[in-house]
Amino acid sequence: MRGIRTLTAGLALGLAAVGVAVAEAPRAAALIPAAGDGLLRQGDPSTYVGDQLFDFIDGGAPQYLEYGFAETVSQELAFHGRTYIFDIYRMKDALAAFGVFSVRRPQRCTPLGSWPFSCVMLPQGTLAYGPYYIEIAAYENVPETAAEMAELVRRAVAGLDSALAPAGLLRDAPFTALPEADRVAGSEKLARGPVSLRTALGRDASGPLGQLGEALQAVPAPATTAASASSRNPTWVIAGYHAQAPDDPRSAATTVMVLVGPGRVDELWQAARGALPAEAKVTEPSPNVWLAADAAAGQRVFGVMRGADLVLGASRLPAEALETWVAQLAAADGPR
Repeated sequence: MRGIRTLTAGLALGLAAVGVAVAEAPRAAALIPAAGDGLLRQGDPSTYVGDQLFDFIDGGAPQYLEYGFAETVSQELAFHGRTYIFDIYRMKDALAAFGVFSVRRPQRCTPLGSWPFSCVMLPQGTLAYGPYYIEIAAYENVPETAAEMAELVRRAVAGLDSALAPAGLLRDAPFTALPEADRVAGSEKLARGPVSLRTALGRDASGPLGQLGEALQAVPAPATTAASASSRNPTWVIAGYHAQAPDDPRSAATTVMVLVGPGRVDELWQAARGALPAEAKVTEPSPNVWLAADAAAGQRVFGVMRGADLVLGASRLPAEALETWVAQLAAADGPR
């Protein structure tokens, strides 16, 4: 993908208020569980700040940097005689931490304890809590491993102010831009750049939907002022719809991605429309909707302009069913 350019100087109202800024959050090292009650720290922690992340995870660093990375601390722990690697990433805000979690979690996994944004697929566990993204890797995989991971996480976040982890994150902006009707629970993802968008789209990244995303990222941005030059990357929210197996996000027949608050929505709308293959059969049932059949990909792609949000999707639904659903999305009083 081409390098992403800033598409807007600001996002939808409410984004800035979600979560607590990283400057107000404790350093990552403060979350390393203290020794005692069966736990020992093995050696000193390793800390990586900013671009030093390349020294830690190399190829995976660009994705973290897109979201807004501050630092990571890695500590080896011995818990009840078993070895764990405990990595804590301090991100820009709660949305950034959730974004990393959303694109790195396996499609199907078991929650870690009672934390809503957590996953266990042994020998690894992951968690997003406020501006922190945590990964735990177990050297040994025994019946107690998942419970021990949950206990390590509990000790790590026990001293944090609960305000750091806003309740109902998925009920607030930018996820309010996602349609609610027929959404697969747990399929929500957030991307803030070309690397994370490609990962979030999964199988759709190499298809027509991914090509539309590339087209939007290639639109030249207007000249920036000193104030807007440092504005954040565009925010994309992605989710699956029309599940064939309700408990499996991979079974979604439709993928929807929304560019939240793009500002120049008319220009970007035209760019997406112009990126469709010349041979695609396109219909435009209303000024704010188009649908295109891509025979080569075996999919239909669609675009809906909903106020300041640009909704793009790819679907394997039958044509009539998709047209009905898209019409509902486009209706002023349709399902959100």
